[in-house]
Amino acid sequence: MRLARLHGIFSEKAARLFRTVDLVRSLRLAMKQFDWAEVEAIMEDAKFEENVGSRYDELASREIQAIRSQLDVRAAIVDLSKALKVGWAKCSHGLVDTSDMRNDVLEDAIERAERSIHDLNIADTPALKAGIRSGASGSGGGGSGGGKKRVTFRDEVEEQDQKLKHQQSVSDQLTLLMRSARKVLQIRELLAVGNMEDAGSMAEDALTSDTLHYTVVEELRLYAKVVFVAWQASELKQDTPDE
Repeated sequence: MRLARLHGIFSEKAARLFRTVDLVRSLRLAMKQFDWAEVEAIMEDAKFEENVGSRYDELASREIQAIRSQLDVRAAIVDLSKALKVGWAKCSHGLVDTSDMRNDVLEDAIERAERSIHDLNIADTPALKAGIRSGASGSGGGGSGGGKKRVTFRDEVEEQDQKLKHQQSVSDQLTLLMRSARKVLQIRELLAVGNMEDAGSMAEDALTSDTLHYTVVEELRLYAKVVFVAWQASELKQDTPDE
């Protein structure tokens, strides 16, 4: 990019390549700092998909797609975490109140998370690496003609490997969160139809045998203890003969 600025850009193709490399570089720098708010701002400002072919070169399409998928995954984690913070059954004095449960909100958040995982698997790590490397090999033809530029991009690819590992950890986090949320949804649905025995037992089993995301542990503890106690109290009341 320094050579391009020094010697000038004399064609529309070279200008597109320069803008594309500048965009990708800005995104990579923001991602290296894990500044996802900045990544989202850059993507929104660039509107790459709307301007590819006119303002930007298509050589970066795969990398941009992978970055957008990562943004979607992070948004899905936030949405699903928020959905898990509301809509709990209320348990007090042996009574279970399900009037404020929002199973529809949780179910919608799970479906959005599933779509995000699917999209990320399409634009997965190999695709992102391929996009980076195509950018590295294509950047040398942007009118500046320097082999040193290829070395610079190769160095960036090596740095990118650390970010790709972080991407995989984020994907694993969403997968665990999504699996845990499905378990909570199953239990909430049992509570909604008054099946407190199975809801309490399922919550207890999940806490003792399943790997859970920390977000759902408190709610499941509530159901494992208080809901099961409420069920036992109701059974005891039914067994007590009327005086």
